[in-house]
Amino acid sequence: MHSGTRALRELLEGPAHDVAPRLLGARLVGPLGAGRLIEVEAYEGAEDPGSHAWRGSTPRNQIMWGPPGHLYVYLCYGVHWLVNIVVAPEGVPGAVLVRGIELDDGRRVLGPGRVARALGMTGEHNGLVLGGAVDLEPADERRTGVLATGRIGLSRGGELAWRFLVDE
Repeated sequence: MHSGTRALRELLEGPAHDVAPRLLGARLVGPLGAGRLIEVEAYEGAEDPGSHAWRGSTPRNQIMWGPPGHLYVYLCYGVHWLVNIVVAPEGVPGAVLVRGIELDDGRRVLGPGRVARALGMTGEHNGLVLGGAVDLEPADERRTGVLATGRIGLSRGGELAWRFLVDE
């Protein structure tokens, strides 16, 4: 992150399940487009069986240990790139999956694979620091209408209400 991004650093501090709802309304800027986050999911470390970090550090998930403000982008089922924002203090694994955005032109893109495609993000963006080719602009104001539900598509840990959506 650039040195002038104190608001962004503060936004990304804390456990993923606390940071995730604060990211709603933030604007994610990718190589091919930009939009406001309208749906996200939190993933944490050893205590979260739905997280890639659950069984420890691997070459694939090492970026989740921070520092915050990096991207964790991985290929899911060999088909879709998924974009996560690394959060939490350095050394503590945590990331927030971007599941839905409202593009600047007003169209909604739902589903993490579709989000990555709409923004033009792939594995080449894994590990990138926000503030350069990809950026995250904090929301103008905190969202008050936030809905929390169980996470989607997990065999373990889906019961945790760590999926957050803008409730309009």
